[in-house]
Amino acid sequence: MKKLLVAALLCSALAAPAYAAELVTNGGFEDTSTNFAGWNFVPSNTLSLFSNPANPAVVHGGVYAAYFIAPTGSYDWLSQNLKTVAGQTYDYSFWLSAATTDETAPSEFYVQFGSQTMLDLQHTGTFGYTEFSGSFVAASNVTEIYFEGANSLGLYLLDDISVTSRTSGSCVSRVACDGGGGGVPEPATWALMISGFGLAGAALRRRRALTPA
Repeated sequence: MKKLLVAALLCSALAAPAYAAELVTNGGFEDTSTNFAGWNFVPSNTLSLFSNPANPAVVHGGVYAAYFIAPTGSYDWLSQNLKTVAGQTYDYSFWLSAATTDETAPSEFYVQFGSQTMLDLQHTGTFGYTEFSGSFVAASNVTEIYFEGANSLGLYLLDDISVTSRTSGSCVSRVACDGGGGGVPEPATWALMISGFGLAGAALRRRRALTPA
């Protein structure tokens, strides 16, 4: 009976979904206690927090987004150092939009994580909020995430930046981590759950075998 109880408790504990810790500080730019709280940047009149409650389309989530309007050749940038584990895989996502008065005007948006280029858009014209996502393997215990933009006759808007570790949970985006919901257990968790059910079944069969006829 004790073995059955232990197995049941093990299954119950493992059935609860695990969620990955968000590594990015202020990835949605909603912390306005300081300008771009948690981020490294060079103060500029072409890099700012953008908010327009009358037009929610200018932000992807919340109230604020990062606003890049530097002319080409004079880039705006944001960066942040994340604590990572060398050799471990991380999932990332971020949302980007652009607008210009001339679809052929020079523009560029560049993203680098550590030494890896994640995105290099040029002459993008106008497009609505688009999610860019993927994964990378950390090369060291500190990984710098870096965003750089310039738009000669327009702007870029960046919002909802997320980086999570695959091995510490199941959500792979800021919305999934912050919004809750039922996660899908990792393969290792499934294996432990199955073995737990096996122990419960074995204990039950043994108890029945010892029951007098």
